[in-house]
Amino acid sequence: MVKPTPTPTVSGPPADGGSYATVGALKAAFVKAGGACPDFKQTNRITLAAESAECSTNTVISTYVSSNDISQLIQTVKKLNADLKTTGGNSWLVGENWVINSPTSTDMQEKLGGKIVSF
Repeated sequence: MVKPTPTPTVSGPPADGGSYATVGALKAAFVKAGGACPDFKQTNRITLAAESAECSTNTVISTYVSSNDISQLIQTVKKLNADLKTTGGNSWLVGENWVINSPTSTDMQEKLGGKIVSF
C-alpha cells in the first residue's frame, strides 16, 4: 500500500499577528522581520498602552493589555485627526495586542501578520 505524500504547509504569521508579552519582545520580532530600531528607548508614553517604546524619531511600537485599548486608541486618534483636519499619510500595523507606527508598517504585515489601519 502506498502512503499518500503529505502536503507541505507554509507557516506564516497568524492573521491577527499573535501577541507579545513585552514591548521588548515586539521590538525583537519587528527587527527580525526587517524593521529598523536603532534607538530603542522604552518610554511608556502612549496612552492606554501597557508598554511603549521609540525605535527612532518616526517609529513607535507599543503593547496593550486588551484589544479594546487598541480600538479606543484608534478612535481617539481618528477623532483628533478629524478635529485637526489632518488627513492621510499615517498607517499603523495592528496585531492582537500591539501596534507598530512606522513608515514601514505596511511592509511588515507579510512577516508579522496583523492588519493595516490608515488615518
